[in-house]
Amino acid sequence: MTNSPSLFARISRINNRRNLIFWLYAVSFIHLATGIFLTQMSDAPFFEFYHLQIERFFWPEGAPGNARQLQIWWMELMGATLQYLSILMLLLVYLGHTLVRPIIWFGLLVAFLVWVPQDIYVSITTRTYFHLIVNIIATITIVPPLIMLIIIDRKKIKNTQ
Repeated sequence: MTNSPSLFARISRINNRRNLIFWLYAVSFIHLATGIFLTQMSDAPFFEFYHLQIERFFWPEGAPGNARQLQIWWMELMGATLQYLSILMLLLVYLGHTLVRPIIWFGLLVAFLVWVPQDIYVSITTRTYFHLIVNIIATITIVPPLIMLIIIDRKKIKNTQ
């Protein structure tokens, strides 16, 4: 009797890895689309509530005349930055997929874990709870697949040595 995994176990592992990578590609493309959207639509009427929430926090007695333009400018910059980061994420997902190196997934995980607590802290201190919700959703949808891919690829490398 050999100690190698069954065909079913190998197919299951491949499909699991493939699905996790597909998920991370989808998340990356959603980030890219969101970045484009923010850059192009920051002054759209459906952002009115968001802008008012920010204005009320920073200027409880009433926002100065150019406050809205400043917010729109920052959102457009955020959109461009999000586009940049999502392209880097797409590149890292591609490299992790093709090179099968857990360090790539680990690097992406560390970068995310450096960003998210700071963003959550800023969201809480400025009472922008919408940001907090988005950060929690991002954490739930990105961290577990990255951890699973680190484990899968470490086992894959170990089994080929």
